[in-house]
Amino acid sequence: MLLIGLLCLVGEGYGQSRRTYTRFTVGGMLGLAATDTQQPMHGYQLQLAFGRNVYDDIQFGLGIGFDEYRARSTMPDGRRLTRRVNTLPIVAEVHVGGAELRRGRIGLMAQAGYAPGLGNDYYRGFTGQAGATYTHTLTGDDGLSLRFGLGYGFQQFDSSFIANRFSQHSLRLAVGFVIH
Repeated sequence: MLLIGLLCLVGEGYGQSRRTYTRFTVGGMLGLAATDTQQPMHGYQLQLAFGRNVYDDIQFGLGIGFDEYRARSTMPDGRRLTRRVNTLPIVAEVHVGGAELRRGRIGLMAQAGYAPGLGNDYYRGFTGQAGATYTHTLTGDDGLSLRFGLGYGFQQFDSSFIANRFSQHSLRLAVGFVIH
């Protein structure tokens, strides 16, 4: 996947903006609902993506991330436990630009992917998210931008070491840099 991302960065040609992008994002997740008997988990997400700009308004890319979810629960005997679940999702993404503002642009984004299971610490399962973004240009030549995102996320959790499979819905808030 990194090879594909690097190949996307090698592309020639410039229109109104450059043809490729690299994005690094950090975000928080607020659990809204879970399908198991436990309470929803909250956490954070780190993500790196590479992709191509198409017609200056649409971006397609591939990314890899790290998500960590945590929740505290109280056992019937009064003990407090911390539940921690990690995933390493590999995602395909699309970002569609919308209304132009003075130094930025409002847009829509969507991601879908799969997190492979790695040992007993990383859960596997489908992941997806969609939401709105605001991209603020930091340099005059459209080379570096700051991107804010707010959206809905879904994560399925499955482990070969634990018998139960569950999923969670969450509200996601992210901030990151985009290099064009």
